[in-house]
Amino acid sequence: MFKLRLLTSAILIPGILLSMFFLNNSGFAVVIGLFILAASWEWANLIKLKRSAVRYIYILVLAVSGYSLSIAANSYDSIIWAISIVGLLWWLYAVYEFKYGSEVKKGIMTTMAGRMLMGYLILIPAWVVPVFVQEQGVQPYLLLLFLFLIVWGADSGAYFAGRKFGKNKLAPNISPGKTIEGLLGGLLVVVLITLLFGLNNWGFDRQQVVAMMVIAILCALFSVAGDLTESRVKRIAGVKDSGNLFPGHGGVLDRIDAFTAAAPIFSLGWLLIRV
Repeated sequence: MFKLRLLTSAILIPGILLSMFFLNNSGFAVVIGLFILAASWEWANLIKLKRSAVRYIYILVLAVSGYSLSIAANSYDSIIWAISIVGLLWWLYAVYEFKYGSEVKKGIMTTMAGRMLMGYLILIPAWVVPVFVQEQGVQPYLLLLFLFLIVWGADSGAYFAGRKFGKNKLAPNISPGKTIEGLLGGLLVVVLITLLFGLNNWGFDRQQVVAMMVIAILCALFSVAGDLTESRVKRIAGVKDSGNLFPGHGGVLDRIDAFTAAAPIFSLGWLLIRV
């Protein structure tokens, strides 16, 4: 299974990076949108939207709004500010619900209307933010590469540290495999990635590197909320994976759940410190 995961990643990651570097903003928005629309189909399955007409309308609304907002975000700061702030508020609520409503029968995640709204709150920022970030920063594309690397680094660091040292469960009622040691391992990887990027690529001063470090750590922490949110919805739906599109990885949602939470946190942090 681990070899299959590596093979799938070896195909997917270069494809994403090539589209990021060689496609213009609108072309990149289409590539990201294909992933998000596949994820929206899986989300519709998870929340049990059984009527075809409702399902297609739900996905169509997401497609039109996601693409339109992703193209407009670089022209109108108010759009990315709004998406980032709404994303932050949503994920803060999700963390609150994990702590105070972790039983499967409680919280917005257990209602059909709530889960339909969740789909937009989770997936639209994950579409808009990378398209916005692609054109940001002192050097083109490096900021977006950094965002991807801190999400992948946090996930990989947590995986290996959890397997090697994991003893204390992080959220046993939602995702029994996650451990506090794994979380710390992921944070350590994120710190190292930030130092390497901040000192060698951006040419930022020490204060700016510290600011990016804070943003990266917050993104890593919130990425766990994204993972736990999907885990909780899958538990409610009674399934192990959101789909089977990627061998060894499950569905699209299984691959982007951490990114959905990190993305609006990252864009909000960048908006606050950009020069």
